[in-house]
Amino acid sequence: MKTRSSKYPIGKLLIETLSASALSIHYFSLAIGYGNSNKGVRAFDQMLGWGVPDKVFLDRLQSSSLAIPAETLALALAQSEAIVAEETRLWRLAQIEEERKAFRPYVQAVPEYSTPISITFHGLTGGSRRYTHQLPEEFPTWDPTEQHRHLKELILTQYAAADGKTLFMGRITTYRLFRRYGEQAELLSVSGEPLGAVSNTPLPEATATLVGKSGDAGDLTQIIKVRDGSSE
Repeated sequence: MKTRSSKYPIGKLLIETLSASALSIHYFSLAIGYGNSNKGVRAFDQMLGWGVPDKVFLDRLQSSSLAIPAETLALALAQSEAIVAEETRLWRLAQIEEERKAFRPYVQAVPEYSTPISITFHGLTGGSRRYTHQLPEEFPTWDPTEQHRHLKELILTQYAAADGKTLFMGRITTYRLFRRYGEQAELLSVSGEPLGAVSNTPLPEATATLVGKSGDAGDLTQIIKVRDGSSE
């Protein structure tokens, strides 16, 4: 017989209830109303492993002769919910830290249209990644004058290489600079001059490595993971 354990109060309570019934897990599932015991076993084990209640299982359990006292069950569920919430919070903090470490500054062209003329061909030709250019990792630490010079040179080069337009989203109107993780994007003109912060631009959550040279506007091997208004 498989030995079951759980770190969640609801899981521990279910294990105690199963043990007190003196039934195997399969007969326990049948006893609370499952026609297919395997479904009951899966629901049981998922609650042990995840700490998240399965409403169907618990409804059947509480409608059977093996029902758990309502107050006892409610307490176990509330305690488990609190643990899961804390685990989720810590997981999200760890995820944010990973994204922060992975982030690299980049510049992205802002097209005339928010929706591609042809979504299929837009995706096949690189989408917004085609007009996204990574900056050196140490870029934010550079002297402001050096940053401006580098941005101006990059944008003028990319704008000229793209002939001032995208393939399926019209002309390039401006550029967005994502300088640091968690900071608002900065808007730049097509000549590389600062226009101020972009208040309605979503913050970047992560940036993966861009493969290929940032100076090649047509390089389809560039890869970036950016969830914003114009990314794939």
